[in-house]
Amino acid sequence: MHAQNTILLIIILTISCDEDLKIRIGLPEYICDKDGGVRDVSNELTTIRLLGKDALNVSYNFDVNFRTIGKKCYNDQRCTLMKWKAVRELDHYLKNYPVEKLRSGLIQINNTMFDPGVKYIINVQLISQGKVVEEKQLSLDYVDDAVRAKVKKPMASLLLLAPDTSYAFARYVVNAEVNVCSNISAYYFTWEVTNSQNVTQFPTRSAELAIPANTFQASQTYTIKCTVVGVTNNTPIAESQQTVTVLSKGLLLRLPIKRLTTRRGNDVQIKAYVKDLDNIDGEIRATWSCIETTTDEECQYDSDTSELDVYSGFDQPGTYKISLEISKSEFTESDSCIVVVMDNAAIVEIEDIEFPTNPTTGITIEATIYELRTFCTLQWTAPEEEGYESVDLSTVPGNVNEVINVTMKEDLFLYELEEFSNDTIDKKHDLVLPPPSGNWEGLKGDRKYLFRLTVTCPIMDDPSDNFNTSVSVTSTTDIVVETNSPPVTQSLDVAPLQGVAFITTFTFKTQRALDKDGDGPTLYKFGFTLNQRDIVLWTLGEVTNCEATLPYSDNGVPTFLESCDSFGTCGRLLGPTIQTKLPDNIDKEVILQRFIAKIDAKDYDRGFTEAFIILSSYKSDEDDKIKEVVARKVNEEVEKYVNSDVNDVVLSNVNELMRNINEFNSDLQLPEDVINNVVRLRNKFSDEPIKYTQRQLLSFRGKRASSLTVHDVQNYLEISELIITTSNDLSKVNLEKEYLRKQLRNHMEKLCTNMKKTQVSLELKTVIFSVEKLKKNSLNNFISVPFEANSWQVFGRVKLGSVVKDSKDKCVGKAVFRDYLDKSGITYFVDVLNAEEVNEAAEIVIFLPKNKSMDGTPKCLVYYNNGWRSECKKMQNIANYVKCTCKHLGYYYLEYTQTTNSPAVTSTTLHTHPTTPLPEKILINASESSSQLTSDKTSKGNYDTVSYVVIAVSVIGIIILAVTVRKIFHDDDENEESETFDFPKYAQLHNEEFLNDAHI
Repeated sequence: MHAQNTILLIIILTISCDEDLKIRIGLPEYICDKDGGVRDVSNELTTIRLLGKDALNVSYNFDVNFRTIGKKCYNDQRCTLMKWKAVRELDHYLKNYPVEKLRSGLIQINNTMFDPGVKYIINVQLISQGKVVEEKQLSLDYVDDAVRAKVKKPMASLLLLAPDTSYAFARYVVNAEVNVCSNISAYYFTWEVTNSQNVTQFPTRSAELAIPANTFQASQTYTIKCTVVGVTNNTPIAESQQTVTVLSKGLLLRLPIKRLTTRRGNDVQIKAYVKDLDNIDGEIRATWSCIETTTDEECQYDSDTSELDVYSGFDQPGTYKISLEISKSEFTESDSCIVVVMDNAAIVEIEDIEFPTNPTTGITIEATIYELRTFCTLQWTAPEEEGYESVDLSTVPGNVNEVINVTMKEDLFLYELEEFSNDTIDKKHDLVLPPPSGNWEGLKGDRKYLFRLTVTCPIMDDPSDNFNTSVSVTSTTDIVVETNSPPVTQSLDVAPLQGVAFITTFTFKTQRALDKDGDGPTLYKFGFTLNQRDIVLWTLGEVTNCEATLPYSDNGVPTFLESCDSFGTCGRLLGPTIQTKLPDNIDKEVILQRFIAKIDAKDYDRGFTEAFIILSSYKSDEDDKIKEVVARKVNEEVEKYVNSDVNDVVLSNVNELMRNINEFNSDLQLPEDVINNVVRLRNKFSDEPIKYTQRQLLSFRGKRASSLTVHDVQNYLEISELIITTSNDLSKVNLEKEYLRKQLRNHMEKLCTNMKKTQVSLELKTVIFSVEKLKKNSLNNFISVPFEANSWQVFGRVKLGSVVKDSKDKCVGKAVFRDYLDKSGITYFVDVLNAEEVNEAAEIVIFLPKNKSMDGTPKCLVYYNNGWRSECKKMQNIANYVKCTCKHLGYYYLEYTQTTNSPAVTSTTLHTHPTTPLPEKILINASESSSQLTSDKTSKGNYDTVSYVVIAVSVIGIIILAVTVRKIFHDDDENEESETFDFPKYAQLHNEEFLNDAHI
């Protein structure tokens, strides 16, 4: 977003005082108006920028001279003297500019100090350690109407805002500030990056170029060229260049698990965090070594990647030192860890830990422990060891250091799965270290922490025996977490604090953020919050100021600043809340031109942001003309692409357009006909691979190929959901549901191929899905479908068994759909991804949750080969689930069939009816029949008494029996979730002494 009344810069003085000192000074080439002289600029500001990493480490001396433009003051001595007086005032102003204001890298001059028709000649001296190290002469023209009328070519100022240095692993952002002095309403930007080997043109037409991490290579210099082009005739208006030198950082190697205890014969996988921070050509050479520390014997395990897989585990108990050395070019790094192999040890798996971590956003160490038994205990601790920062886990919210006693009872599903046995269960036990809050100060930045997961389990040699809790084995896993402190933001000043929305220019200023050496350059994100959405105005590398207009909000506009280092670790600072008012007597069409100009320039990110800001500012306006203009413009843009040819630039633009429609449609509320066209566009381009040209800066390097991300998948699927949730055409809704369902598996396959974490997931309105890497232990354990803590609070479970031979490089795709295919309610999906062969003879065990609102008998259905099949066998009811076995993977649904009860009264059914007098004949027969049951008819009174006692005792006995059965088997479905009792007691029901316990 650009300020509409800001005077920008074009002339750049680049000063390289020595090999390490880099300073740029940006001066305006013209003082003019973007609207071609429509507005009076005399009350605005002209800005001089001090740029470069050393710009604030030197002092400046300014000397101002002038000459008139054209015939201004021609043969007029008084006019000339008045100009000299004004120049001396400007000279004095610059020479005495406050040093504290220079720290923002910004010099602002009120335009009342300049006179139209004058060329200002400014000499700038840079002084370091008392010596003038460089001097340069620049000029500034205050262009008036007379000059503008004589100049035919476009007059424009273009300044590129970006740091002079960067790292290959860091994201690099360049921003273009433009000031068009001619009457050109719409323009766009083209970007080109060159080095000694390649020239790359980027598809974006935005004023911001974001070059992804790992695009540059270290020890090279790149030239970034930006051209401003008019939309009407595609004529270049202005051009500017920026050079960036990429510094070297070497290799990064971390083994986050420092100590691991595992079971003999169990698979062991050790993952290293390896990164080539310089992104240079060639492969990283990895050399693993293994030594048994007691005998110094070498272990024959090896790998040429960052992962060491020890299939079938270690043969013998012992303590093993695993070392990894990586090398590339002249760089070498090494690290090591300890693996302790024991009998009966627990199997622990730790998710990948990124380096470095940001403590301000919280840290989670994800741990899964396999084959746990009742009486096992789990606990996280933070041992105090030299070289590690100490932390008291008892102060962390959530009781993260408490001892967890493992019982089957803790999962009602597993508890009721089978009659008691000594089977094992798997359990996730994550260590969650939240961001600072309340009395919890959080982890400190730039520190190393050691966390230990201790698992203690009893030893059981004979499965038929009870557990012996006096004999146990303890396993420990030590994890190292290294934190990275975000840059310390000094302040955020915004001026003025009040103004007119869309008109007033607000200046955002800060001082250089504090950070340790090697973490720069710093990216500054200036923005505001509107309707709970963060809007970033500028993302600037090493530039500590910007100018922009702001929208209107009833309660003011809160501002913020984020400062991010080269690792992407960011700190956030809230600024003042700015009070704005809507402009008086202004045509909204003028404001909407900001949105239209950005869309015409294919700058969709900023264009849709403008639309959102305008609609939010005028949300109380009953006039729908703004929405109509936005919808019409978006529809025009969509139809252009529907009828266009396919190429890389078009693909990139279409992807950006659809992403913005998804993101902002809840606010824009585009009508159904526009959404229908968006679907046409999606259908045309969805099968085309989108290429990110900026990732192919060095085109001969194959690893630049882009990969599908969860965010990309969300963009595609949300287009479908727009139709499903907003369309009134039922046939279109059903077609779109079918399209989404069929595309989802394709997206899952691509995510599986490029997954770094064990599991990725996405929650939408009509579908929730998850892709999870398969592991050896996964096939014979229960997998949640899609995952337990989802927003719908519904999930099934599946055991894949022998459906595939092994789990290597495979994933399981899982999803739940709402009202899909021809079924109402929840449909479940399970499939193995990237599996070339599937064992069709295998049995898949699926557990589907019961629908308590449905009556009847549940039956499992599976959908494959375009139809529902009733081949699944219902086995039994397990807690709140129905257990079924199936022969096919696919879609599963629990269907309920109604049963007609026989009118006969059975012994298990009690019916209560109104009392009906029996006929006299029947009463007599009944009396006679009863008299035959006793030989002593005179004892009828005693008989009645005994009968009542027997009936009463029978009823009491039935009640006791029912309570006991219910207590043991939890047969009451309505109260299953609330029933609890101690699992060890349940395990000892065969013990007569225990049965006499009053607790049952």
